[in-house]
Amino acid sequence: MPKVVNADQRRVELADAAARVIARNGIDGASLREVAAEAGWTTGALVHYFANKRELLAFTLQASLDQRRSRHADRPTSSEQTLRATLFDALPITPATRLH
Repeated sequence: MPKVVNADQRRVELADAAARVIARNGIDGASLREVAAEAGWTTGALVHYFANKRELLAFTLQASLDQRRSRHADRPTSSEQTLRATLFDALPITPATRLH
């Protein structure tokens, strides 16, 4: 029986690997080969989920934005404290915020 793979989860895992590579090497250093190696995969496996680098980077950006939005979803929308917290979260001062 073939193994059942959650394609959406795999795409998220690859986007996380791409974010780490970009944080370490810059966007120009985020080749498909480098991202595949970071994820522990081959380039051939990666291109099963993303046709090219552009598609991978677009998905990585969208995943990063979605993660950021989900962290702020439960905050009130109109207070100085919320504004300060949102701006503080945008600063690249922790490993997580440097990735996004």
